[in-house]
Amino acid sequence: MRVESGDDSKLGESCDSVLLLAVGTDPFHLVDAGVAAGAALSGGAAPRAAKALPASLDGFGWCTWDAFYSTVSARGLVEGLSSLQAGGLHPHLLIIDDGWQLTDIDPPYGKAPTAVLADKLVGELEGTRAGALLDGPREMVLETQDTFYEENAKLLAEASPAMQQEVRNLFPTVANTGAIAHHHTPPAASWDAAADAAAAAKEAEIAARGAAAAARARPAPRRAAGDGDGAAGSAPDWAAQRGSPAADARAPLLDAAAEAEAALEAAAAGGKAAVRRALAAAAPTPRQQFIVIRWAQKAAGALAGLLTASYLLFYQWVIEPAPPHSLRTRAFAAVAQGFLRGTLLTFFASASDFTRRLTSVEANAKFARLDAGPEEDWESTPADFAAVVAAIKQRFGVRYVYCWHGLPAYWGGVMPDAPALGGVSGATLVFPKPTDSIAEVEPSLMWSPAVLAGVGIAANPDALYSSMHSYLASCGVDGVKVDCQAGVGLVGSVLGGGPAAARRFQAALERSIAGHFPGNHAINCMCHSTENFYRFAATAVARVSDDYYPRDPASSTPHIGACAYNSLYMGALVQPDWDMFQSAHPAGVLHGMARAVSGGAVYVSDRPGQHDFALLRRLVLPDGGVLRAALPGRPTRDCLFTDPLRDGASLLKVWNVNAVVGIVGVFNLQGSSWDRTRRKFHQHDTRGRRLSATVAPHDASAAEAEQGQEQAAEQEFVVYRYGTEELSVRGGTHGLEVSLDPAGSDLVWVSPLRRARGVAFAPLGLVEMFNGGGAVLSCSVAPGGAPAGGAGAGAGAGGAPLAVAALALRGCGRFLAYSSAAPARVLINLAPHNFAHDPYTGRLEVELPQGKGLQCELQVLYASAASGGAAPGPPTPDRHQCSAMARPRSARAAAALACLAALAAAAAAAAERHGVKTVHVVFSNHLDVGFTDLDSGVLELYWHTHFPTAIRVAAEWAASPLNKHRDSFRYLTHSWLLSLFFDCPPGLGARCPSAAEAAAVADAVFSAELLGAAVDVTHALDAAHGLPPKRMASLRDVPGLTRGAVPVLASRGVRALTGGVNAFSAPPGVPKCTPFVWRDEESGAQLLAMWHPGGYAGYTQDSNGSLLQMDNAADCVTARGFDHALCASWRQDNEGPPQSVEELAAMFAQVRREWPHARVLASSLDEYLSHLEAAVEAGLTLPVVTGEIGDTWIHGVAADPGRTADYRAVLRARRACAAAPACDDQSAAYRNFTRLLVKVAEHTGGISFNVKFGEPSRGAIHAAARARRARPAAPTAARPAAAAPPPPPPRSDDFSDYRNAWLRRFLAEGEAAHPGLALSLASWRRQRAYVDWALEALPASHPVRASVAADRAARRRLASTSEAGLAVAGAAAALGRSAEARLGNRESPDCRPGESRPELLLFCSHAWKIQIDPRTGGLARLQRWHPGGGPGGGAPGWGNDWAAAPPRPPAAGALAQQRRRLRADAPPSGATAGRAPRGAFGQLQYNVYNADDFQVVIDHYAYETAVFWDDFRKKNLSASSNMSVVATPRLVQAWHTQDESRGLELHLRLSFPRRLVRDAGAPAAAWLHLHSPPGDAPLRVAAVWQDKTPTRLPEALWLRFEPGPGAVDAGSWALRKLDSHIRPHQIIVNGSHSLHAVSAGASVRSADGRERLLLRTLDAPLVALGAPAPFPNPCLGPDMRRGVSVNLVNNVWGTNYAMWAPYTPGDADMAFRFELAAERVPPPAA
Repeated sequence: MRVESGDDSKLGESCDSVLLLAVGTDPFHLVDAGVAAGAALSGGAAPRAAKALPASLDGFGWCTWDAFYSTVSARGLVEGLSSLQAGGLHPHLLIIDDGWQLTDIDPPYGKAPTAVLADKLVGELEGTRAGALLDGPREMVLETQDTFYEENAKLLAEASPAMQQEVRNLFPTVANTGAIAHHHTPPAASWDAAADAAAAAKEAEIAARGAAAAARARPAPRRAAGDGDGAAGSAPDWAAQRGSPAADARAPLLDAAAEAEAALEAAAAGGKAAVRRALAAAAPTPRQQFIVIRWAQKAAGALAGLLTASYLLFYQWVIEPAPPHSLRTRAFAAVAQGFLRGTLLTFFASASDFTRRLTSVEANAKFARLDAGPEEDWESTPADFAAVVAAIKQRFGVRYVYCWHGLPAYWGGVMPDAPALGGVSGATLVFPKPTDSIAEVEPSLMWSPAVLAGVGIAANPDALYSSMHSYLASCGVDGVKVDCQAGVGLVGSVLGGGPAAARRFQAALERSIAGHFPGNHAINCMCHSTENFYRFAATAVARVSDDYYPRDPASSTPHIGACAYNSLYMGALVQPDWDMFQSAHPAGVLHGMARAVSGGAVYVSDRPGQHDFALLRRLVLPDGGVLRAALPGRPTRDCLFTDPLRDGASLLKVWNVNAVVGIVGVFNLQGSSWDRTRRKFHQHDTRGRRLSATVAPHDASAAEAEQGQEQAAEQEFVVYRYGTEELSVRGGTHGLEVSLDPAGSDLVWVSPLRRARGVAFAPLGLVEMFNGGGAVLSCSVAPGGAPAGGAGAGAGAGGAPLAVAALALRGCGRFLAYSSAAPARVLINLAPHNFAHDPYTGRLEVELPQGKGLQCELQVLYASAASGGAAPGPPTPDRHQCSAMARPRSARAAAALACLAALAAAAAAAAERHGVKTVHVVFSNHLDVGFTDLDSGVLELYWHTHFPTAIRVAAEWAASPLNKHRDSFRYLTHSWLLSLFFDCPPGLGARCPSAAEAAAVADAVFSAELLGAAVDVTHALDAAHGLPPKRMASLRDVPGLTRGAVPVLASRGVRALTGGVNAFSAPPGVPKCTPFVWRDEESGAQLLAMWHPGGYAGYTQDSNGSLLQMDNAADCVTARGFDHALCASWRQDNEGPPQSVEELAAMFAQVRREWPHARVLASSLDEYLSHLEAAVEAGLTLPVVTGEIGDTWIHGVAADPGRTADYRAVLRARRACAAAPACDDQSAAYRNFTRLLVKVAEHTGGISFNVKFGEPSRGAIHAAARARRARPAAPTAARPAAAAPPPPPPRSDDFSDYRNAWLRRFLAEGEAAHPGLALSLASWRRQRAYVDWALEALPASHPVRASVAADRAARRRLASTSEAGLAVAGAAAALGRSAEARLGNRESPDCRPGESRPELLLFCSHAWKIQIDPRTGGLARLQRWHPGGGPGGGAPGWGNDWAAAPPRPPAAGALAQQRRRLRADAPPSGATAGRAPRGAFGQLQYNVYNADDFQVVIDHYAYETAVFWDDFRKKNLSASSNMSVVATPRLVQAWHTQDESRGLELHLRLSFPRRLVRDAGAPAAAWLHLHSPPGDAPLRVAAVWQDKTPTRLPEALWLRFEPGPGAVDAGSWALRKLDSHIRPHQIIVNGSHSLHAVSAGASVRSADGRERLLLRTLDAPLVALGAPAPFPNPCLGPDMRRGVSVNLVNNVWGTNYAMWAPYTPGDADMAFRFELAAERVPPPAA
């Protein structure tokens, strides 16, 4: 630690109160308390919370600095404010920055060298005719000094892009001028031919004035002094336009001046006659004289610029990199303070205002009147500043006007003995000297203007400030911005030290502000030194950054980083000010979001006419106010010790709070930083990359510090990501991942979830404002009573509302909240108001009117139980309100007709609202190759029936009189079908098309790896038929797919995806029936997407009331601001095209009725897409979704584990083939292999089991649903959630008996006795056969076939494990009766690598330490040996214990507890109360489910309960079984071998309870194999079942990987899906929260973050997150402390998947392989 007095004359031997140490657990409270204590000891500053904040903070402001720099004038104020007002913005605050004061420069640094030489020449010729003749040209030289400086700066800008940067290093503020000079000229970027042409237009006027001066000089005798304005040397009247003193005081380097002076002296030596002849020859007229002089100024300026550039290059490469106190630095300081001093002062005088001094407390002439501009004579014209301020306030409604000044009054202080300073007397010029410490940080201070030119210091600071502030207050100014405060430390070197000088000046300043500016209106700037900062006794606002430099791109991101981290410290005493910014700047959004989260003032420095009003309206309310956060914006806890500028890995997160809603700003600032060597901002990483961070609700809340970890995790929040409009419900510690491009930014709002009587509500804010949460002033959610306003405001006739959410709001526009239930009514200021509610995302939107004061009271009322449901909403329903009837436990079918009628009435209004001019109509149907028939039957249906029907209907339609508009008919079918149609492979068992059929279709119909290959099939067809490749894909029936598909599809040229969700299934929480952008942030790839809930498409009614399979207006895809709509007729499974022209005519007619003002045409998906893409390119803004959707039907993939294992083996072989140069992957056989393999991934395992065993067909179900829609039903009270029709008793002749005895008898009777059974079994076998058919398409010698054969053989070997075989192989038994007792007698047993202790079931290979639980065979310990070194570093030793604790069997009531939690609407991240569950790592678990277990599906998944419920359950299950079991096996015996050649092998024989083997589907025997090969290979794990019992009871078998408590970071789990990383917290509402099919596996980090475990599953892809459950669970997120479980088999589907396993003898014994690897994680880069 170094302690300095700051003044060489102030010496001492000790110092009190140097260091303050404080300790605490809350870093924010700790810093606040510590800084406040330090300030109390050092300077007396009061804490921020004790100070009054100026009211100007809550209004939008405009600062003049970057708009005009020091050329600001009254006219500029009018221009800037008028420009903002024209865009609808009304600033409350105006900051008149540097440029309003009267200042001057010390002579002789006031003119350019050319002007100095001209004065000298005229002076030498004074009294002669030549002198008189040169009087006019001299004035022209003075007038054209700007040309000199312009050309000087222009050459500098062209010489080196870094020149302006180097000048700034000499003096930092110069970078903002653009022209390397604080002069009234355009920036260098505009100094070109256009500027020259503009200047030439003024030449005639200027030359005429010059001619008048010359004419007066020629014939008239010289007047005596005092005779009038014609005295020699006086300026002609046109010279009054010269501008400010800064414009008259420009001087380049003296080297250039010396050269020019020498040239002129040489000319003078030639004789006066020669001079006159030269002038006469060169400029015979005043106009010509002016032109010559102007070009001479250009030449001189260019020469000076060249010399300056040379000097700056020398400075850049020699002086700047020199270490502090080095020989080069000390030598340059000596030279600068010696013979180079005059040159540098001339340079500073021309390049900045830093050597100027205050000459008067009054404003200069640029504020003489409202239209005064920079051209005014600053000194000779009196200013009426009070009139200007009054006019500005009155005309523009400005409430507060601040004026800038420096702590010493101006940069160079006050001018000693300046007569206009009045009572400010006794100023002296002091020459400070930087202390060693200051010079070490900033060596250039040793040759700074303050050191070389000195600073004028007022003897009485109180008199100075009182004089300045009383003048400003008398003019109507409300406050001051006080700059250059830290300079007091430098000046203090000759005033008794910085602290002593600061004590005098800061105290005087605080007293004057308090006395002259009521309301504490002051902004402190450049005041980071504690000698300033600790003395802010009352002033409450301080800038916490260096200047905002709009012309320096490298400074934009470091500016935000500096503000955030400085706010952590300075926010203890002041409200941080993050400085101005420019809205139209390329980094405008970045800075705008930063200001929104800063908690400080929001003001810009836009040039007139250069605004981004769309950005500004996200910060500013219509009345000019801002929604300001309550606290200083500070880095989140996990960012306090990261480097978001330089480490290449971290994003900066800044948190703040409003009255109710928290906010977190996320910024990618990597790439630029302050270069400490060169002392400038530098872009050190030009590549940049996309980075990710997790934002947890507690990042924006102090709740975590006040609660225990478990309680904090249980607290619920609604989280809204501003940039993508994603909304989710999360626990306090469960984060949302945000990924950002370089210089990207986003905001996350966090609102605590409030509950009352089963209703969950959370306000979020105005979605069109960056800090929209600031609009919520208060919020309460309480049980209902009679709301204010009397009965008319109630929920409806049913009685008082069930619950009421009451909010006080500020602002107007679209207000967003989360509501778990649809409101009955919304009131604004007690009046009913329209609203929109989406029941599956919970989004509640209300349009707030722009009322008086922009404040309103909002009430959200929920219907009482007595009302029997929701009360009617607003008079005009929209589709969101109607969809409220589609919530779980509702009866949408019963009220569908009423809803459709309401939607039809609103359709025309919707069309007008969206401005739709063109409606694209597409016709298709859903393809399911196996659901309605055998796959071969489905193929034949399309080939021989549907395709010919489409051709026939198209021909008849073209000639039909019903086709009044001459519409075409285009039937969209499926490329996979057509591929087989035109190239029908043998062996499928389907009748191939004839050549005539193929030709007819060809003429009429066409107008991550395997997923990509499927797209290739489509594009191959396009190419074969001369069509452009298709760019829009369709997904029907299945609710969703993984985000990992986005980069795969995008890489194949797919640009859009449309989905239609099965009517029973909960649709994913994405925008409905409107386009959105689905973006994979890991890869940056994105697709346009559009999702339809409640069916493949919608329904509508024709004029006769009949139902049509055609979208109504509400179901069509529309987007606000886009004049095209997409309407679909998407028929049901395998129904084919419309069957008649009458059906077509009815659909076209209905579309036209619903869209009467639009053009209707038969179209295609790609045609609609082309218009949508064009609109997006033109600026159409669409919502962005970045979360994972997943497939909530994915549990079917484990119904046939043999087929899935074979399929994955083929995928691995295919990928290896593609990577092998010798593998032929381009042949026709290989393409046919790929085409057949694509079929295996379809969501179909066979024919519908229900259809073939007495249940109604899907067509019958749809017919019944359509009939219900067509018959209006009387409203009925909603049934209770659990109420279901009682199941009929089982009959001996039906299939409702699920007991094993019945199935054994049924199978024994055989397929011949049961045709339905035979058909189902045949369909399952044929679906599996597609794997073999694909392989058979390849030559027998193909490496893919050989690889798959080897894989199958390896699985068979594992599945045939026996004790006899192990004994023959030499394995030793390790488990005796006393093993568990011995294990209990040893505390913390251990072993070294390669030395096992079988008696303790503790085994150590050279890579892994494994301990087996003697009860269940699970892993009690699992640790990886790390040899040290490598990417992760570290010393040799055992790594993290992933199992961490002995496992125990799950409690018998675990499933019931989970079911109760689900029914209670527990939070997505919630865990049961009490202690976290213990580990169950590497443990098998068998489950049997009953009807109650399926209730989670109806409670949390069903969308339309009237249809397809039987597909998702086991119908009549409770009539024959109520078994619900969670069972773990018992370890029977452990076998082990260990040698150098094979490594360590463990074989654990397990058994399940006999009752489950007999009465359910548990295997008779099970094995767990663990193999640690020699070397560094992963641990190989295999789970085996033997002699598994077939059962129709719903079952599931799992291999669990649940780490022990505290073993892992639960938030770090990630899945590998289609080569993309998916994290559980990224899953959207109604996404697949419970089950995922992984392409590789999963990974997780240890609790300390130093190690990563990777789980690879080879044969079983289905992974459950959290507690294992095979049911779709879209509303409830997983508790990732429970780890993951791999599902080996389940049969919970009730329809078109295998109903039992094994259904073929070869699957009775099966093996499933896994790999575990652990690696150390490299520490973050420094």
